[in-house]
Amino acid sequence: MKMVMNLLFEKRTKDGVLSFFGSTYYAAVRGEEGVKELQEKAKAVMDELEKKGVFFEKDGRVVFSTREWFFASLLSMHPVEKEVALRLPALSYDDAVDEVLERVVKPQEKWRNFDRAKMDVKAFGLLTYYSSGYEAREAADLAQAFFDTATLFLSNTHGWKSEEAQAVRRLADEFSYGEGKR
Repeated sequence: MKMVMNLLFEKRTKDGVLSFFGSTYYAAVRGEEGVKELQEKAKAVMDELEKKGVFFEKDGRVVFSTREWFFASLLSMHPVEKEVALRLPALSYDDAVDEVLERVVKPQEKWRNFDRAKMDVKAFGLLTYYSSGYEAREAADLAQAFFDTATLFLSNTHGWKSEEAQAVRRLADEFSYGEGKR
C-alpha cells in the first residue's frame, strides 16, 4: 500500500501507477503474467484508497482530498501511519513508543519474539544497538524511521514550528538519544 501511495503522488493517474509495474525487475523475471498480477493488486489498493477518501479523480488525474493525504502520499505513508503520526503529539513518550511499535513496526515483519524486542526498544530506544539482538535493533530502526517520517509529515502539514511537529521532534530525539526515561 505504501508503494501505491507514493506512486499516486509521482504518477498522478491510475494508469500511470499501473504502467509503472511493466518496467520493474519483477516484470522482467515474471513476464506479462507477473505484471498483470501486480497491476491487479495495485488496482485493488487504489480502489480501497479511493473508497477511504484519500483521493478522487478529476479529468483522469489523481487529486488528493486533503493536504494531509497529499503529504502522506509524498512520504509513502500507509494510512495507519498517517493516523499514528497525527496522534503522536498528544502522547507521552512511553505511549508514543508503544503505539509506534504496535501499529507501525509490528505489522512490517514476521517477528520470532516481538515482545522481547519491544521490551528492549521501549527501555533503550535507538540505544538498543548497544544492548540487544537483531530483532530489537531492527524494530528500533523501523521505529526511528517512522518518528523521522512523522516529524516531516507534521512539519509539512502543520508547519515546522508548530506544536505538533515540535512535539514529535522531541519524541524522535528522546528515542534517538535515550532521554525518554529521565
